[in-house]
Amino acid sequence: MKEKYEVDNNLIQEKTEYDKEKLTKKLKLVRNEFTTVGKYNMPLIKKQDIDLNKIDLWNYTKTKLQDEDNKNKTIHFFTYDWLFENVYEKPELAMEKLSHGF
Repeated sequence: MKEKYEVDNNLIQEKTEYDKEKLTKKLKLVRNEFTTVGKYNMPLIKKQDIDLNKIDLWNYTKTKLQDEDNKNKTIHFFTYDWLFENVYEKPELAMEKLSHGF
């Protein structure tokens, strides 16, 4: 079923349920969620007391669908640009992969 709705640039577009779900997932990867400061608009991230011994990091490139052993780990994207390119080019695939528990 197609439905009209307004997007950020004030254009009205017809979208299917699939298109709306895809857009919603894509918006989860939106930048600019933090207040920025300085000449280069770097995000202002407030200092927090975090027990670093309780954080278990896992590289995104090692994640798999339905990975029960690692689903409680914190995913990071510190990797080579050529490995990160898929995430940047196809964020909906990354969201699909990460939506299963990471």
